Order: sequence, then C-alpha cells, then structure tokens
Amino acid sequence: MGPCCGIANVAAITKANYLCNELGMDTMSSGVTIACAMELYEKGYIPEKDVPFPIKFGDETAMIKLVQMIAAREGIGNLLAEGSYRLAEHYGHPEISMSIKKQTSSNLISVLICLYTDTTITYCRKTILNDWGWGYVYHEYGEDV
Repeated sequence: MGPCCGIANVAAITKANYLCNELGMDTMSSGVTIACAMELYEKGYIPEKDVPFPIKFGDETAMIKLVQMIAAREGIGNLLAEGSYRLAEHYGHPEISMSIKKQTSSNLISVLICLYTDTTITYCRKTILNDWGWGYVYHEYGEDV
C-alpha cells in the first residue's frame, strides 16, 4: 500500500491497511490501484473536476481517503473499485496500469523487488513459483522450490 504510493509513514500505511481489512478489500490491489490513480492524476490524465482533492504521490491523507471512497464506491472511488486497468483505460491510458490480462497484479511488485534485492530472492522465488503454478516445472529439473 505505502511504497507504491510513495508513502513511508508506517502509521498511515497501517491505517490504510487496517481500513482495507475491515472493509473487506485486498490491501495490495487497493494500493496498486491508488498508485495508478496518483500517476494518472500527476500526469494530468485525471482532470481536477473528477476528484474532490489532489491525488499525488506521497499524500498520506489522499491514500486513506481513497480507501474509504473505494469501499463506499463514492465519487472516483467507484471507478477505482474496478481496478487499475479499468481506471487507466477509462482515462485513455491503459498502459499505466500495472496489470496482467487486465487484472491488477501486486505480484509484479514482488517480481521487481526480487530482481533488485538479494535478501528477498529466496522468499520471492518460492512464492512466485508456487503461487503462479510454476513450481512443478522446477521440481522436474531438480530445483528445490
């Protein structure tokens, strides 16, 4: 939730995650979708008339308010509730969405972390291989997954 949105404040991230959990929303998909909205807004693709407040990277208050708006499907939250691909497509820039087959994918972030950090390689490799069903391919060739 936080890093995708340019937020490092643990209290704000915890509050947004707590709200997502209490409201029955996936925290990772919500964070990726909010980050997509922030990028679309900052690039000028979301007009100011469509949002009741600025949606900028690093804005903790905006992140928390957007979580609440998504849950209530209120205002732009109704569009964000459909996921990052549909949000970006609505504004004419589906390429901005971090998605696979039009589905918001927080796993892409895990892949990127794995590629750039040594400390998470083993965890990410096992998670990605097993969660995405690729583990059996490596088992056949003797890889310890």
